[in-house]
Amino acid sequence: MLQPLQLKRTFENPLLKSSIIYLPGFILLIYLIVRAIILPITVDENWTCSEFVSMSVIDIITYAHPIPNNHIVNTLLIKLTTQLFGWNQFFVRLPNILGFVVYYLSVLGILRKKRSDWTFVLFGIVVLVCNQYLLDFFSLARGYGLSIAFMFAAIYFMICYLEANSVANLFYASGIAAIAVYTNFTILNFYVAFSGLLFVLILLEYKTVSWEGRVNKMFIVGGVSAILFALSYLPITKMIATNQFVHWGTSGFYKDTIESLLTYTFYYYGGNNYVIPIIAIAALLGAIFTYYFLLILPTYWKGNRILLTKPFQIFPLLFIGTVIVNIAQHKIAGTPYLTTRTALFLYPLFALSIVGLAEYLYEKKGLLYGIIVYGFVFVGIANLSRTYNFYSCAEWWFDADTKDIISFLETQYKQDPQKKPIVLNTNWLFASSFDFYLRTQDLSWIKYGTYKAGIDSDYDYYYADSEEYNVAKERVEVVKSYNNSRFLVKKKSQN
Repeated sequence: MLQPLQLKRTFENPLLKSSIIYLPGFILLIYLIVRAIILPITVDENWTCSEFVSMSVIDIITYAHPIPNNHIVNTLLIKLTTQLFGWNQFFVRLPNILGFVVYYLSVLGILRKKRSDWTFVLFGIVVLVCNQYLLDFFSLARGYGLSIAFMFAAIYFMICYLEANSVANLFYASGIAAIAVYTNFTILNFYVAFSGLLFVLILLEYKTVSWEGRVNKMFIVGGVSAILFALSYLPITKMIATNQFVHWGTSGFYKDTIESLLTYTFYYYGGNNYVIPIIAIAALLGAIFTYYFLLILPTYWKGNRILLTKPFQIFPLLFIGTVIVNIAQHKIAGTPYLTTRTALFLYPLFALSIVGLAEYLYEKKGLLYGIIVYGFVFVGIANLSRTYNFYSCAEWWFDADTKDIISFLETQYKQDPQKKPIVLNTNWLFASSFDFYLRTQDLSWIKYGTYKAGIDSDYDYYYADSEEYNVAKERVEVVKSYNNSRFLVKKKSQN
């Protein structure tokens, strides 16, 4: 048996430490690949593929069809992967799987910039990565996961800039942050706060960098912002003109953004049993940020290089700045508050703030440090172990059974001596997922009707939601039931 001293030396082995911190990422990458292969295509994924990927590059970037579903960089990458590898659900999801690699490496880069202690790095990995709702979007053909990956790559290069005062790193930080916005326009809230912070950091260099040098740096950030504005002008103005910003929240930042994000983070979207977690986490957040802003930040504000020498302590400023920008946007422009997936990028920003606070308390390693590190690790691992699955994702849970239904219908078709095509109709909610497979696979033995036909139309099988089924349950019989909320039915025999 290893003695304590031997055990310590064992974990100080560089190869072992690298294995420990890369292993969770490798396991999660395999998990995401399997989910990308298994999980049926969801309604919004198919919408992206059918409506936007088929458009020309010019039409994609100019928003010829001004719908927010077109996450430009994601759409362009799907266009590339499908042209290279064909229409397969894995390849339409491949850009976001690769996005996870970028995100995980960026997380490791940020964590290892300040603390090589493998326990601290593992704490950061759990807090920043082990969130099933976040992981959902790294195995779906949407732009949310990809944009968060670019966002964190930008933060990593910002830290590199602070450490080495490298103009190249400043350019990478600003440029990659702009790419994050171009991948998902909701990241614009972060970009404004991020660019504003970069300007502040440049101004704080007045004792070490000449005025000309600082002007050149500000020109870099301003130039990147100008290019982003030029590229985003048409898409944003077209969305405004067609009133696309009406699908989010108007009840308030807490109700719309925080509450919706927490409920999906805990996969409690199906009921009201999320109240206790919300209260507990809200209390913890209040305590942490009160501690940070009242006790920690004032002690740092004594010299002009505070933020330059303590980069981990600017993370809460990024999070708070982003929140302020979002609230100000609502108050000034009337833009609705972000909800659920559109607010997803706020979770890793908040988690990064927790990591920054833990890094500050690292040397003391007192009670608060233990509560933060072990508390968040416990909650993170417990929540992931409860919510991980190979069946569905939180946002589009209703598309979980498309493949099972197709497989069942194929069995019925093969058992039919006459090999008569099977007529399938569906509720409108499920139609898009089926459409992807009907377009990309040889399913000629399915004769798909229309999602507008209704449960009283002519069909061999109908896929209904609970509302439709309850209205017609006297006239149909259930062939397959899914979670008692979705039903594959056929008409009862008239005999």
